[in-house]
Amino acid sequence: MAKIKTIYYVCGVVHAQDRVLLVRPLAYNGRPYTPFFFPGTKVAKDDKYEAQKLINAIKLKYKGEVAIDMYMGSSVREFKDKRIVLKAYYCTLKQNFFIPKTKVDYRWAKVEDFDSLRLEPNDREIGERYVLFKRVYDGELVAGGRSEKEAAELNFYLDSFEYYGRQLDVKDVKDFNELMRTSAPMEHMRKAYKYVMRINHLDYNAYLNYYEKKNPPNKKELYKPTTDEVDVPDRKTLAELTKGTALHKGEPLNKKARRIKPEIPGKKRSLTGAQVTGIVLLGIALLAEAAILTIALVPFIPDFFATTIGTITLVLSSLLLLVGVMLAFYGRKEE
Repeated sequence: MAKIKTIYYVCGVVHAQDRVLLVRPLAYNGRPYTPFFFPGTKVAKDDKYEAQKLINAIKLKYKGEVAIDMYMGSSVREFKDKRIVLKAYYCTLKQNFFIPKTKVDYRWAKVEDFDSLRLEPNDREIGERYVLFKRVYDGELVAGGRSEKEAAELNFYLDSFEYYGRQLDVKDVKDFNELMRTSAPMEHMRKAYKYVMRINHLDYNAYLNYYEKKNPPNKKELYKPTTDEVDVPDRKTLAELTKGTALHKGEPLNKKARRIKPEIPGKKRSLTGAQVTGIVLLGIALLAEAAILTIALVPFIPDFFATTIGTITLVLSSLLLLVGVMLAFYGRKEE
């Protein structure tokens, strides 16, 4: 089996206001050679100067100047005899282009134009990335947070990214995290999540299987988005929200709160062990007090309370009486 050759390209998503530049070469009769693509050039693998080569190629081919804002990401597509890797940079227009119209067809396309234009496979994937993460590349940041339900769903997606770990491109995770802080609606966020999963060749069901094993239905659960929301095939429809676990004041959030049995009106409560002990001690103390008073009243025993034995016996019986009363009346603990 012949080894598949990998070819590397770098392109610039050149934006001016709300439009980006797409080009395609023309034949002598005016017909296009290829579908539209983002202007760029061929580079070597792991080329350290690919960004500068992109700027130089755009200036040479299209007589325009651009400044690179940031790295967007890459698109990898495999064909029968080759593999194409396209790296994309988000670029700002510095000087207008002077494109020879007889040799090159071009469009300054809006976001809504991408669906109707025919693009090269790799460039279409980069174009989809641009449409989904344009708010991030433009530096949009909205003050304030999302609703509790939206935040729970988005955190579920981020947890799945943590589960996949190194299988995910770090840039994709970072862009999705930044997109959460923009004004993008939830439908847009779900499309972005689906895009990240698809280009990294990941199966959403693999994380669901792991999550369901770690979080059985009878335990505390986080929000799990339904299959319709994510638009990814699944074995069953998951619940939207579940009741939170009760927490007691002073306990950490991750500590499981103890369960408190509700009292049933009219139901008699049985005595606790502490109460039984208190009643027994109370009975012994009362008998001891009665014996001491009886001995003190006997005429032939002179001044019993003045003796050491009498004093110790009186103190001990009084303490025993106090402990018995406390246990008998305050010895019930919450069940």
